[in-house]
Amino acid sequence: MPINERYPVAELLKACESFVKERRKIITFEYILINGVNDDLAQATLLAKQAKKLRAKINIIPYNKVEGLDWKRPNLKRIDAFRRRVEAGGAKVTVRMEKGHDIDAACGQLRLRQEKEQAAENTSCNN
Repeated sequence: MPINERYPVAELLKACESFVKERRKIITFEYILINGVNDDLAQATLLAKQAKKLRAKINIIPYNKVEGLDWKRPNLKRIDAFRRRVEAGGAKVTVRMEKGHDIDAACGQLRLRQEKEQAAENTSCNN
């Protein structure tokens, strides 16, 4: 991912290679697709190359909009183009379309709402 700094991708891939070699297990990459951040076709090509090398599966997860963050979900056409590019690169890929993102009820969205409600309750209890 282009913004990754805490865990360099090269180190992560090296660990994945060791895991696959030692355990003889299939790994799955959960790839959160963020509009304008990591959804370009060059990223899809790189992802496919690494996944194919590791014989890994890829779950593409379109980003769920969260209040207070500027990131956005790519449109369906962009998601499909990304998936097709990964597939064309020889990797096994699925797109996980979560329900509820349109009403802020998908993964990550409900938790934020719950945390805000709890914070509001704590504030009113302390006053």
